[in-house]
Amino acid sequence: MQELARNDFSADTLWKLYSKLGKQVTIQAVYRDLRKLAEDGIVLKHKELYSLNNIWKTKTVALLKQANTPWDLEEGESITYSFKSFSQLDQYWKHIQEDVKESVDVVYYFVPHQFWPFVPGSMESEREFYKWYEDNKKKAVLLLGGNTESDKQMKKMFANKFVQVHTSDDLPFRMTDSVSVNGDLIIRTRLPFGVTNKIHRAFVDAKSIKELAEELTQILSKKIPTKIIIEMNAKKAEKLKAQIGKYFY
Repeated sequence: MQELARNDFSADTLWKLYSKLGKQVTIQAVYRDLRKLAEDGIVLKHKELYSLNNIWKTKTVALLKQANTPWDLEEGESITYSFKSFSQLDQYWKHIQEDVKESVDVVYYFVPHQFWPFVPGSMESEREFYKWYEDNKKKAVLLLGGNTESDKQMKKMFANKFVQVHTSDDLPFRMTDSVSVNGDLIIRTRLPFGVTNKIHRAFVDAKSIKELAEELTQILSKKIPTKIIIEMNAKKAEKLKAQIGKYFY
């Protein structure tokens, strides 16, 4: 399906593509699957070429956009998700953000320290997350709750024309929580205090980003109970946007 979304292919070409990717599939299986997809109206066949049906694709995209999510909350409602690893937490947080970040003019972020890129396997997705704003000309502000040399290096790493980043070590926020505000929706990730303290010490003591990465990777690789708290609260959201936004122009 991914291949057909990009181009038209014959069954033989698709089979060869799958073989190159190391997928153990027979040419007969490719023909069988394409025939079933054609019967369902998902793909179209013209002579020897198969293509993804644009009408099916348009309808599917529209349905996905209309789909309700568990965080479609009423004013004053909240929901909490628990996780056992930072990787699970980070992936689900990005999953939520992907669904809501396009719907507002500016997204407001507070992070005690920008340690998220050092969650194992997350550096590339973290870069892509903030680059999305630049690529789509959408605005975000990121307030970091530390002012160490490591914090300043992280600022340089993620700031761009559409993402303003500010560092400060004197802020009125819980250092166990990372916060994002998307309109009236508040999304918090919450860590145990002991882990937060270790992360803080790593930022204070590190002599280089390499040293910081080594220390944080050890901390963030362990199984630790974490939470995401999602809340719809217009009054709280406005207060948080004012507290974060005053550091930016």
